[in-house]
Amino acid sequence: MMHRYVARKYASSMIDYPVYAPVLSSFVEILISRGIDREKIRVIIGLDSLENLSTEPVSSVALHNLVTLLREKLDDEGFFLHFRRDNASAPRHFSTWMSDNCATVGDLLMNLCQYSQLTNIADWIRCENSANETHLSCRNLSFDLEHRLYYEYIFSFLLARIDRLTQGGAQPTAIEFCYAEPEYGDDYRSAFSCPVYFGRHRNAIIFDSETTKLKIDGHDPHLFSTLKRQADQQILDIDPKVLIFNVKALIIDTLSHDQCNAETIASRLHMDKATLNRKLKKFGLNFQAILDNTRYEFSRHYGSLGFGTDEITHRLGFSETSSYKRALKRWQLKDPLDLS
Repeated sequence: MMHRYVARKYASSMIDYPVYAPVLSSFVEILISRGIDREKIRVIIGLDSLENLSTEPVSSVALHNLVTLLREKLDDEGFFLHFRRDNASAPRHFSTWMSDNCATVGDLLMNLCQYSQLTNIADWIRCENSANETHLSCRNLSFDLEHRLYYEYIFSFLLARIDRLTQGGAQPTAIEFCYAEPEYGDDYRSAFSCPVYFGRHRNAIIFDSETTKLKIDGHDPHLFSTLKRQADQQILDIDPKVLIFNVKALIIDTLSHDQCNAETIASRLHMDKATLNRKLKKFGLNFQAILDNTRYEFSRHYGSLGFGTDEITHRLGFSETSSYKRALKRWQLKDPLDLS
């Protein structure tokens, strides 16, 4: 059964989209075990049903709402840092199982990049290799940039998997986050057992080159190929929905440059401006709405890092500070996704 995608008001600045997140079923069970009524959970996170959470796609806004609810109800600031280490058997999407059957750590990282759309369609993940290091960077294109709980979960999940698959042999040399250090920053260093840096320009895990060559215990080529066929088919099924996030990724890459306009972005997607907006209209959006949404998110993010008005104006691609200030007033008065 496909869930209806319903956006709650406090998440209205997000772009909604379907996501495969089997772990949601575990989160719901935790809340129920803490005495939260099942029907109340369903209403709060905005789904028609809580059935089939481990196998069906759900709304990304529902995921956001459930994570927020967990944080409100659990008296544990580091919950998302430690969840996967304490709950290794929690449901996983089959593309994650597929990456567990890669030959080496490096193969796993590249596989994660190739199929990241299956488990979170809005994540932009890049694996960059140099002579000495590999950087796996993750940029979320839908969640509020300040919503650090998502990164706490996905980074701890990935590192726990790699640690298990290499029997403790693969440790990162450093981890970087783009948001400001929270009050429980020491918990990060304890959870990841390596230097952790905040306020950087990306969210990244860094491994040395020798670590990426480590073999994964239990590598099964036949199982990997079987699961890969399923993953390739599912990629084809979700491809039309990727357009929104391809547009947003290109906007982020060109935000401070003259090329950040509908004509240029459409050209890079091998279509014209009219075709791009026609395709986006199917999702109730247009290029300007996505651009405003992106600028809105990044203005808050840069403000939280202490950047001044002039610097933010430049980074968001405004020609004058006055233009940025006018846009800021507009964003504060209206939902940035209702500007079409």
